[in-house]
Amino acid sequence: MLGENGLDFGGAQGEFDVDDHDDEHDGPELPTPEEPAAPPVVCEMCGLSFDEYQSRGRLGCPHDYIAFADQLEPMLQGIHGATRHAGKVPAGFDKSAIRESNLLELRRKLEQAIKSEQYELAAELRDEISQRENE
Repeated sequence: MLGENGLDFGGAQGEFDVDDHDDEHDGPELPTPEEPAAPPVVCEMCGLSFDEYQSRGRLGCPHDYIAFADQLEPMLQGIHGATRHAGKVPAGFDKSAIRESNLLELRRKLEQAIKSEQYELAAELRDEISQRENE
């Protein structure tokens, strides 16, 4: 009846049966439910969120480099061409700060090894961290 009144349904007039054996369909894609947004990343030490860092342009503490590593590393790589400092250490720089920085890097590598299920590497990193902490 609707087709007689000049409405064009592209040959689908009256035929609404679904073929269960056909994996492909020619109709429009139905919207998929959106995944919930991930909670914002926040540093456990100082409470700074990545959004706050972006708005004020300053990190809150040295631990932010670990908390925001996934976001900061590509930015640092693009700006400096590297993500690891390779220059001189200023005179009078506290050697314990260098030691702590190295431990933070080892802990970050340990976390990545665990996430990627590289348990042998994780065990080696754990042992190295333990050894350096006892020095």
